[in-house]
Amino acid sequence: MEKKYCLHCQTLCSEENVCKVCGKQEFCSLIIKVQYQSEKDSKTNY
Repeated sequence: MEKKYCLHCQTLCSEENVCKVCGKQEFCSLIIKVQYQSEKDSKTNY
């Protein structure tokens, strides 16, 4: 998943070319990697 981070108002945007909050076009791209972990794998024995 890739999101755009507005450098002016510090909000996350989707696929816009212009920020909906401040109207600027200066973005930084953030790539978010989502991993799935099943419930049985997440249980640990202590």
